Amino acid sequence: MKKIALFTSSLNPGGIERSILRLLRYAGDRADFTLIVRSGKSGELYNEYKKLNIRIVFQSVGFLNVFKMLKVLRILKTNKFDTVCDYSANFSGITLWLAKMAGIKNRIAFYRSSSNHYKSSYFKNLYNKFSNKLVYKNATSVLSNSQTALSFFFPYVNTQTDARFTVIYNGIDTEEFNVSEGKEQIRKELGIPSDAIVVGHTGRYSWPKNFPILTQLAKNVCDNYENVYFVFCGRDTDGKLVKEYPELSNYSKIKILGYREDVPRILSAFDIFVFPSTTEGQPNSLLEALISGLPIVASDIPPIKECLPKELYGQLVDCNDIDGFIKKTIELVCDENKRRALDFSDWAKHHYDNKYLFQKILNKLEI
Repeated sequence: MKKIALFTSSLNPGGIERSILRLLRYAGDRADFTLIVRSGKSGELYNEYKKLNIRIVFQSVGFLNVFKMLKVLRILKTNKFDTVCDYSANFSGITLWLAKMAGIKNRIAFYRSSSNHYKSSYFKNLYNKFSNKLVYKNATSVLSNSQTALSFFFPYVNTQTDARFTVIYNGIDTEEFNVSEGKEQIRKELGIPSDAIVVGHTGRYSWPKNFPILTQLAKNVCDNYENVYFVFCGRDTDGKLVKEYPELSNYSKIKILGYREDVPRILSAFDIFVFPSTTEGQPNSLLEALISGLPIVASDIPPIKECLPKELYGQLVDCNDIDGFIKKTIELVCDENKRRALDFSDWAKHHYDNKYLFQKILNKLEI
């Protein structure tokens, strides 16, 4: 049985961590998996990973920290892995270099964002460039969930002709979205009338998700339409979001749910999904909304356009255009026929079938 090491930054409920979790569920016992957590810390998804009966190692990799690097090298040598796959994009440069030193033949970097997610500085940019070069030199394969990401991080490479570079889109288990409960029952639980129109967003509280636009939109539609409710669902929305925007607590029609494990249930209570991200890799939350049959209003950025059918391009606006988001959302609020016409659930289930896409990843892992 092949021995596979997967590196992840954390065990918090983000898009990367959930995608790895779904992949491991799909893979089952086809390989001997070890998950190495680069932050060295546990997180909210720890119990979900433990259910898979895989080995979890908490080992900080650090930034050019010799002692931590030696510990990682010892882990790689001792376990004699067949494949190492690091999901931390540019920052996988160190681990792939160590994997090469340990004699591991199959070394994979996985890019799942389409831009740098850090505040730029001279030294950070220098390290980022150095790590990127390490990836290019030491990876036997470079995977990404968007062509946009590969073009951003490797502008000096024709990634569409170089065989080492492959785009594999996120796979989603569509069966999770077969919600047995009725919309009315779920809304009752959330304190929302059954005849209301619910606009919502799912995603953790972080700057790429563009919460300034989301909060302005939420207040506007709730102020101007008596039957419209707005739902925020995601990690830290019940903490950092409320702290940053305390006025939201004064709105009885704005529901802030925080982190939920039953996102498919929550989506089934929505009528409209909004997604004004400023940057993405491939947006899991948006794909989940499509699979749930929801009409969308989203930002007009390349990684979002890449994952949508052209028929939905008319629902995209500039990520900082609050008036555009309000206009598109109100159009859907006022037009039930248009909401029904923008149900692309069948398209999304076909294009993001987890079995097909996860198998492509397992092939790259040489399982």
